[in-house]
Amino acid sequence: METKVTTKDLCKVYNRWWWTVELCNSYSRMQTPSYCYAMQPLLRKLYPNDDEYRDALQRHLVLFNTQGDFAGICLGVSIAMEEEKSNGENVPGEAITSVKTALMGPLAGIGDSVASTLNQIFYPIAIAMSSTGSPIGFFFIWTQAILEWAMGWVFTKYSYKVGKDGITRLLSNGIMDTILNAASTLGLIMMGSLAASNVKLSTTISWTVGENAQTLQALFDSILPGLLPLLTIWAVFFYMKKRGTNVGKAIMLIIIICLALSFLKIV
Repeated sequence: METKVTTKDLCKVYNRWWWTVELCNSYSRMQTPSYCYAMQPLLRKLYPNDDEYRDALQRHLVLFNTQGDFAGICLGVSIAMEEEKSNGENVPGEAITSVKTALMGPLAGIGDSVASTLNQIFYPIAIAMSSTGSPIGFFFIWTQAILEWAMGWVFTKYSYKVGKDGITRLLSNGIMDTILNAASTLGLIMMGSLAASNVKLSTTISWTVGENAQTLQALFDSILPGLLPLLTIWAVFFYMKKRGTNVGKAIMLIIIICLALSFLKIV
């Protein structure tokens, strides 16, 4: 099969997608305009004939929506199939649309989970750095954007190389589940360590036994250092699990409880 697509072409398609994916979202089209815009220069190259070019554009104006970074997989597969079709292979246009549509659902679930994990890793670290006055925190948060761009670019190149059959095998043999579980575990470890380092809570309750002053905090520390911060994190977790992840309400509730406990001289 004649190779018409170069690395430069792939990079151009991916960059056009990456910079526009969230610019023109709508309930009726979702990310479709961005997808078609990304593919447009390559489709023109593959289909010099105007009628074939128009048909190709129409194929990529079908509703599309998935996680932005993992959309690179859909882009790579679409490019590979369009190249095969332009070379005269028996690739129906409906097949190109069907494969892209079939991939976007699973990739959205996987991609959202991975992106959420990255947010849990990078944001708290950047916030912790910035809270100490370090300018590194401002620049550190951009490393996530660079990492996600690189991840999507690798997906685009790899999926173009292996084509639709390779991506189908990848999704069905459990590799992506392993990657997702590993990323989720790493995110939980990072959140646990950051919570232990940044959540501070102690009680001021004390009493006197004979001539010795005793504090409730010392008793807690003898049982488990950091017990109150741990209980606080658990309380917030179970609150959100039961009432939903409304961060604003959770923060206001924490502030009110802390003010009340402080007024009562408990903390």
